[in-house]
Amino acid sequence: MDEAELDAHLWAGKSARKRILYQCACCRAIWPKLNDGRTWEAVHIAELCADELVPESEFRAVASTVTAAWGAFLCEVERDADFRTAQYALLREVIGYPERTAPFQLAWCTSTVLSVAQAMYESRDFGAMPILADALQDAGCDNADVLDHCRDANAPHVRGCWVVDLVLGKE
Repeated sequence: MDEAELDAHLWAGKSARKRILYQCACCRAIWPKLNDGRTWEAVHIAELCADELVPESEFRAVASTVTAAWGAFLCEVERDADFRTAQYALLREVIGYPERTAPFQLAWCTSTVLSVAQAMYESRDFGAMPILADALQDAGCDNADVLDHCRDANAPHVRGCWVVDLVLGKE
C-alpha cells in the first residue's frame, strides 16, 4: 500500500472537519517553529471553519498559509522521529479506535458530561479529560476504550478528540 492508498484508507468515512482539525493539531505541534502570527491566525481560522463558525471564504483566504504550515510539519516529520511519533499520536487522537470501540450511548451524555466536554472544546484546554472520564463512568459508561482514552495523560488531547466529539455530537 503506497502513501496515497494508506491516506485514503485512514480517512475513509471521516469528515472533512476531522481531517482539518487533525492537520491544525499537527501545525500546533510545531507552533514554536512556525513563529509567525499570520500562520497562527490562519490555523485558528481553519479550526473555526471546520466547525462552521466562519464562512468558507475566510478559510479560502488563508488556505495557502495553512497549507504551508502543514508542509512545515511534514518536513519536521521527515527530519525528526519525535514528530513522526507525535503525528501518529494526533492521528489516533482524532480518529480513535474504530475497529475496537463499542457504540457510544447517548444516555451517557448527562449535563455534567456535556458541560465538561464543551468547556474543554471551547477553551482548547483538555486538562479535564480525567474528570470527563469520571463523569462518563458516573453516567454508566463502561467502555474501556473511552474511559482509558480520557485518562491517558500521555495522549495529545486536541480539538477533534474522538471522545469529546462523540459527547458533543460532532463528526
